[in-house]
Amino acid sequence: MSFSGMEKAVQSSRNIYLGNSADILSLLVRNPEESLMPKDWVFMPLIHVYNNMAHMGAKVDKNVSPQTVARVTSVLKWIYALEIWRPAEMDSMSVSLRLSRIYCAFIAGSDLSLEKPVHHYLAGLLRVLTSHKLIHKMDLEEKIPGITSFYDLFQEVLDHYEAESFGDPVFAQYVLLPLQQKHSPLLRRGIWEERRKMLRTLRVPLEELLIPVENFLYPEETDHRLLQLYSVALATKAVVPTGSPVMYLVAVHHLNRFLYVSHDDGNLALRHNLWAQILAHRDQVSDVIYYQQYNSDSKYGLQLYGQLPASRQNMVDQQMNLNHAHPGKY
Repeated sequence: MSFSGMEKAVQSSRNIYLGNSADILSLLVRNPEESLMPKDWVFMPLIHVYNNMAHMGAKVDKNVSPQTVARVTSVLKWIYALEIWRPAEMDSMSVSLRLSRIYCAFIAGSDLSLEKPVHHYLAGLLRVLTSHKLIHKMDLEEKIPGITSFYDLFQEVLDHYEAESFGDPVFAQYVLLPLQQKHSPLLRRGIWEERRKMLRTLRVPLEELLIPVENFLYPEETDHRLLQLYSVALATKAVVPTGSPVMYLVAVHHLNRFLYVSHDDGNLALRHNLWAQILAHRDQVSDVIYYQQYNSDSKYGLQLYGQLPASRQNMVDQQMNLNHAHPGKY
């Protein structure tokens, strides 16, 4: 039942291999260059559980059955064993493909990912996916079999995170993975614009973050809409360093880097607009003005200037004078 219609082909191959002549209907085989099973066959029982739950919809029992928990645990345990002891066997699958399949454990049933044995292996696989060897290979723009759009899959993951995660740090880090700077800004907007209240539930402390912090800081943000959303989130305290440290650092870092650009990069109007917002809420967002760089040894990872360098102070003064001279223009 877990191999999506491939049962007959698998059984036929098994009969030929074992020499079960009474059960062999034909000695014809498929093209030898083709695989009998898809390359992500190890994930197929997990996909089957998800498809069953999706098909049953509202009729499914809110409580996941012990049988489902046992099946998903067994699949994740097997995948984890392959990742640790037979990594070459997993290299035929892209990191993005593996991540999309693992997401099935989060969206296949209410609270399934929080069941202790399932949660245990999801945590282990998170460490695998965030290893230096794999994380830089993650490309969420690639075409993934069975998925029309990674964005749509991610939205489904976010639905379940909002409904049932209770801020679980393992689930939260799986949510953070697509928010790295190298991925599409649409994925980041999916939270900052469409699910702003969720920002407060991403409470993973910086010291417990398995994803390199730099992956959220570089390359620097260029998406205008996101920069505006960062400013609003800070001014309204939708993100605070104590409640959502990663998201707070992201907003402060990227706004700071954009605001203090001294050359003409074609974004002068937006920069003036953002400066006006920041200076209007100076007490709430002073970290944006005084931020120097990320430093893991500093409180909340924020290394701040005690006093702004002359060049930066001049820029702040110029913006304040501009706002006084043309109030409400930007």
